[in-house]
Amino acid sequence: MAYTEEEPLLKPQAQQVTGDVALEQPVAEWDQHLLACCGTGDMQGCATFSLVHILPCVAFGHNLKRAFQKSFLLHAFIYFALFIFSAHLFLGANNMQAVVCPHGPIDEVSLAHHLEERPHRKLLHGHHEHDGPPHEPHGPHPHPPPPTPWEDLTPECQVAIVGKSVIAVWMVLCFLAGVAYCAYRRTQLREKFGIAGSRFGDCCTWLWCGPCALCQETRTLWTNNVEDGVWRGPAQLPTTCPPQAQFVTGTPAPKQIEY
Repeated sequence: MAYTEEEPLLKPQAQQVTGDVALEQPVAEWDQHLLACCGTGDMQGCATFSLVHILPCVAFGHNLKRAFQKSFLLHAFIYFALFIFSAHLFLGANNMQAVVCPHGPIDEVSLAHHLEERPHRKLLHGHHEHDGPPHEPHGPHPHPPPPTPWEDLTPECQVAIVGKSVIAVWMVLCFLAGVAYCAYRRTQLREKFGIAGSRFGDCCTWLWCGPCALCQETRTLWTNNVEDGVWRGPAQLPTTCPPQAQFVTGTPAPKQIEY
C-alpha cells in the first residue's frame, strides 16, 4: 500500500527566481540643459536637433502623441499655422510691398543718404575723428528722390502697405498664442512625469528660446522611451540574480512512500 505525502510549501518571502530584473523607479528630469540642443553630441541628439530645425511641427506633434496620446496631425498643423505659416505670410507681404511700391513712405536709399549727411558720418563708416579736412567723395554724389507722400501713392501700393501692417499684427498675435500654447503643453509634460520647474519658467523658455525648448522636450521623450504616456526610463541591461540563490515556490511533486 502506498500513500502520498506533500512537503510543506516554502514561505513567499523566501522566493527568489533567477532572471528577475531589478527594477528601480526612474527619476524624471529633463535630458541635459536647455542650451544643449544636440544633447551629448551623440547620433540621437544630432538627429533630434536636425528634426526640430527642419520640421519643428513634426517634432511637436510627435511629442504630444508620445506623452498624451494626442492627434499627431492636429497638433503639427497648430504649430505650423501659429509659427511657420504666419511668418511666411508676413515675408510674402513684405516682398509684395517692395515690388508694388519701391519708393514708398520708407525709402531705404533716402534714409542712408540722410545718415551720411549727419556730422558723425565718419563713425558710421568706421573712421575716427581727425583734425584734417573732411574726406570728399570721389565724383558727384547723386541725390535720390525724396519719399513719395501717402496721397501720391498708387492704390495698389496703399493696399500693399496696409496689408503688410495688418499681417504684421496678426503674426505677432499668432506668435504670442503659440508661445502660450507650447508653454501650456510643456507644463502638462512636467506635471505628468514629475519634472521640476514652474509655469513662469515654461513661458520664459518658450518665449526666449522656443527651438531649444522643443529640442529638450523631444530629447527627453526619446531618451526615456516614453510611449503611450508611459515613462519607461532609459534602456538599460537587466541585472539577474546568481543561479545558486535560486528558490522556487509552488506545489512540489508528491512523494511516493512504500512499505
